[in-house]
Amino acid sequence: LVDYINAAGGTMAISLESMQRFYDRPGATYLEITVDGDVAAVQDSLRSTLPPEAFVYTGAAALEGTSAAIRQSGALAIALQWIVALVAAVALLNTLTLSVLERRRELGVLRAMGGGRGTLARMVLAEALSVGIVGGILGLIIGAGLQYLSTLILGASIGIPVQYNASWTVLLYGLVALGLSLLGSAPPAVHASRLNIVDAIAAD
Repeated sequence: LVDYINAAGGTMAISLESMQRFYDRPGATYLEITVDGDVAAVQDSLRSTLPPEAFVYTGAAALEGTSAAIRQSGALAIALQWIVALVAAVALLNTLTLSVLERRRELGVLRAMGGGRGTLARMVLAEALSVGIVGGILGLIIGAGLQYLSTLILGASIGIPVQYNASWTVLLYGLVALGLSLLGSAPPAVHASRLNIVDAIAAD
């Protein structure tokens, strides 16, 4: 009886003989066979012969069940990523909007000194772009580090080496971060470009 820590937690490796004795199940609990003929006919024959509590399924069915669970987990992870991205875009929108409102006087002075509406809009967009670049780089570095660490932990927990393979597709997430930054900065940039010079300078 060998106890070890793994991803499931509290799982033990135990010999088949000990398991059969502890749980009073002298027969085999799992049997895999290869069929050359009609798989469905053999499956129906086994189901009619074995007791009702026995499960009889094909390898394709087992693979489909496992694949479906993996696909569901992947879809949930992607959905959560998009939710986090949208929340980040809204947070950036609020931050830049407050920044424009707090700097109305300065922006008005720039307009009075000859700065065009496009100049003010580009200032806000540049600020958002810098935030997106820094955030994207930090996100890629931290994410890659956590992914590498998770592969080490997974390999140590199951006793099987798990290889970490970095993909260039992660750069797409950096581009998405830049796109969301520009998207979140569009309304504040438009607002800054439309400021009235007199009202902006007179603002407290």
